[in-house]
Amino acid sequence: MKCPECKKEFKNYNGLATHLARSHKIYKEDAYVLVFKAGKKPICDYKDCQNIPKFRGASRGYQRFCTSHRGKWQEGLTSATDDRVKSRGKKISEAQLLGKHWSSNKETKDLVADKIGYARSLTKKAKVKKYPGLSKGYGWSKGLDKSDPRVRAIGDSVKSSIEKNGSWNKGLTKESDWRIAKLAKSKLLSRNEVLERLAQNKDFNLEQKVSEYQGYQTHMNFTCKTCGTFQRKTLKSIDEKSRCYVCFPYGFTSKIEEEVREYIKSLGQNCFSTRQEISPFEIDAFVPALKLGIEVNGLYWHSEKAGKDKKAHQIKTELCKEKEISLFHIFEDEWINKPDIVKSIITHKLGLSKFRISARECSIIFNHGDANEFIAGSHLDGNVRSSQTISLVFNDEIVGCLSMRKPLHANHGTLELARLCFRTNTSVAGGSTRLLKYMKDFAKSSGYKRIMTYADQRLGHNNHYQKSGFQFVGETPIRFWWTDFSQRYNRFQFRAKDGKSQKEVAEKAGVTRIWGCKNSKYMLQL
Repeated sequence: MKCPECKKEFKNYNGLATHLARSHKIYKEDAYVLVFKAGKKPICDYKDCQNIPKFRGASRGYQRFCTSHRGKWQEGLTSATDDRVKSRGKKISEAQLLGKHWSSNKETKDLVADKIGYARSLTKKAKVKKYPGLSKGYGWSKGLDKSDPRVRAIGDSVKSSIEKNGSWNKGLTKESDWRIAKLAKSKLLSRNEVLERLAQNKDFNLEQKVSEYQGYQTHMNFTCKTCGTFQRKTLKSIDEKSRCYVCFPYGFTSKIEEEVREYIKSLGQNCFSTRQEISPFEIDAFVPALKLGIEVNGLYWHSEKAGKDKKAHQIKTELCKEKEISLFHIFEDEWINKPDIVKSIITHKLGLSKFRISARECSIIFNHGDANEFIAGSHLDGNVRSSQTISLVFNDEIVGCLSMRKPLHANHGTLELARLCFRTNTSVAGGSTRLLKYMKDFAKSSGYKRIMTYADQRLGHNNHYQKSGFQFVGETPIRFWWTDFSQRYNRFQFRAKDGKSQKEVAEKAGVTRIWGCKNSKYMLQL
């Protein structure tokens, strides 16, 4: 065998692998890929999956399927079309008829358990030096007491260890050792301590007497303050911020992720979740052909209450940008309440908009009477207060619109582009350019010196401003909203007032923060 790097000859792979590690710093899996796979790692054989299967060592190579699809090799196969399925099914049937199959025979089940237990025990070290084979075997001490010398030897060994070294927890406190703290928390709490823990809980009401409390991990009766559903929970789960399983059904966000992927697949695009592009982070829906990623952000699991870091979404966006992937973040309430707008953005990014119009075929109308209503129904963030609007009209219907206003934080002589959007499922070729040109003319004639605007980075790459002459001038801090886990609210809706801090106002309203991404700031000098 020849070394791919220096062409040196070796008798076998073991010698070559050692040489690659010592001379070229190429180790294990990388060496295997270089020698046997021409430097390219294999991908999962299951349908359109692009994940890399598990590497099992130089002697066995890669598995055929990734972890998610290891059990799906026989999908679509029958005993009539595949001999492996036929022989496997025949063996199982015969075993079941004879009562020898492990799933239908108690004795066989126990035998399998014994074999597994024995195999696992072989990896453990003997606990007592006097009996080196003590740990080998399955359930050897079941039914035995101190009359058995092996059991007695273990007891004597533990006793002598305590006499010699003292108890393991001697001198430790719950402040200095996590094990003591865990034991202390598991002990029975006083009535006042229970009341104190329950007072910190904002989500559930206790439906039984505190005197009936029997332990930190004993179930008690609660009802959800939001929906009133009766639920059995432990004080431990309440302390750990357990949620109502009716208000927050398990796996709901995952369901939306699957719906997004299925929608993209219905448009004829290859789409899957992956951790390979920005490892170890996952992209919920990835379209490799267009380098497009879509992230689904659940309102609970991506909020501060669930422990989500404020920079998490921004970090993913920046990692994708480094890999030239355009990442579009969707929040749970947008998919539920604004599905037409979200799907329209996705189809536009895929280049599959249903209707296509040229901006040259459209007329321009200043301050159209339906402009604000159009923006509210077409822009993902809805409408905002504005002083003027410019609309593109095709066949007496608005197909594109922008709104303008004096910015809240800018020098005199600046006009802000507040909103820019187009009709759902419609691609207007040259629409942005024409609207922005008309806005420039209006700004110049009105005495403005510059135009500024913001672009939300969570929507992915956006360069139509730069194509129209805008210059990137900076970024804002990371955006945030308030959420009650059913929808998001503007950050200005819960402000400090009446002597209460913003945090106190938010807690009273039952909302918590959920973070997005930064805004890019653009400026056009006139």
